[in-house]
Amino acid sequence: PEIVHSLKFQRERITYAHLPFQSKWLYVGTERGNVHVVNIESFVLSGYVINWNKAIELSRKTHPGPVVHLSDNPADPNKLLIGFEGGIIVMWDLKTKTAETRFNCTEQLRCVCWHHEGKQFMCSHSDGSLTTWNTKIAQKPQAIMMPHAKIGKDGRPETCKAITKVQWHCNKAGESYIIFSGGMPYDKSSRTPSLTVMHAKSTTVLEMEHNVVDFLTLN
Repeated sequence: PEIVHSLKFQRERITYAHLPFQSKWLYVGTERGNVHVVNIESFVLSGYVINWNKAIELSRKTHPGPVVHLSDNPADPNKLLIGFEGGIIVMWDLKTKTAETRFNCTEQLRCVCWHHEGKQFMCSHSDGSLTTWNTKIAQKPQAIMMPHAKIGKDGRPETCKAITKVQWHCNKAGESYIIFSGGMPYDKSSRTPSLTVMHAKSTTVLEMEHNVVDFLTLN
């Protein structure tokens, strides 16, 4: 094994990278909220940069936070989904170099995953919630759920730990599988790190011996 190419970012710290399937362009998100594009054949930065202030609405003066997610729409590789830690998600049109749609989450963003048809995506948040969004409806999420939060006497869901990663898959019959790490309530049982699998009406919690830093679901 040998290092074929390397590229050092001098001014910005890298927080996320995404290489679409069979693409020669690597998308690199940074702590400053910018997205750079690297040609993986030559490992040279292309001149294409998505600046955070162009991605979010100009009316917003506050910084959206680091880039925590980048992915291309499964149905349209020309559309890049950019997620910022502060909760703003932007659907960026790579050809027209414009923000096509902007989605505003009320909670901090941890992870985003697509439904395979490319019409919906799911977000995981720092308060243990999952939100589902339709790409055509930016005003509000289609659904909000707190998978592990019990409703307290005051009618409010209890506080839960962050859901650090979520994946959304379907089997041949079209049934959804939602798999995520974290999201447990802040009580004594939550000391055990876990993965949760939700399928139909069943929820299975897989307890781990050590903290889960990442997982990958194979179809």
